[in-house]
Amino acid sequence: TLRSTAGTSGLMSELIDISVALDEKLPVWPGSPGFELQPLQERKNGAGARVSGLKCDVHTGTHIDAPFHFIPDGATVEQISLEATVGRAAVVRIPDSITNITANTLDELGLPKGVTRVLFRTKNSDFWAEHGSVFQPEYAALSPGAAKWIVEHDIRCVGVDYLSVQNYE
Repeated sequence: TLRSTAGTSGLMSELIDISVALDEKLPVWPGSPGFELQPLQERKNGAGARVSGLKCDVHTGTHIDAPFHFIPDGATVEQISLEATVGRAAVVRIPDSITNITANTLDELGLPKGVTRVLFRTKNSDFWAEHGSVFQPEYAALSPGAAKWIVEHDIRCVGVDYLSVQNYE
């Protein structure tokens, strides 16, 4: 059976950071330049401070995709309210056997009414430790029908545990 859990009632007393650290070991989308952090200035070489250069695309590690990523006239990242992404969320465990999360899958979760943020815990979470930087194209993702279901249920924020919310192909 599928289960969902929502936080306890009342205000949150702490925020839980679910982001992954940026480093060269992160998996990257095929064709992405990956992650690179290189020193530009070093104190040991006489500089007043250490200065680094960061090179990566915006889909590296933990990131947010704005509607504009998929919809030509959609909102851009700076137009997304912080309240949409920070706050109580339902964390749902999707069985490892499911790679294509459908509207039926979401119906079976029995999410509490009024949930506006959902975080999916899938088989993908194990990829980070098991496969390191090697991209796994068979990750679990949402079907187009599941995406429509999410919109129809007024869910404003969806979190997934891999590089994309949609299937690789």
